[in-house]
Amino acid sequence: MLLIVSRLAWLGRMSYGFYLWHYLGMRALRELGWESWSAILAVGGGLGLLCGAASFYGVERRFYRSRVIAERG
Repeated sequence: MLLIVSRLAWLGRMSYGFYLWHYLGMRALRELGWESWSAILAVGGGLGLLCGAASFYGVERRFYRSRVIAERG
């Protein structure tokens, strides 16, 4: 149960990045000629999650840390 909760918490942290990137991945696949919506959803969703995780760990997390440090004063 704890493993499931921790995975859901991680997915929640990635959700904003996924929201930002999923459309670009899916749109790129359509532009490349992909026709199957199920394949676009699976691959584009995976690309969106991958890019979302990269943006979280590469960009967003730095801002969270600086905010926490500023709040602690």
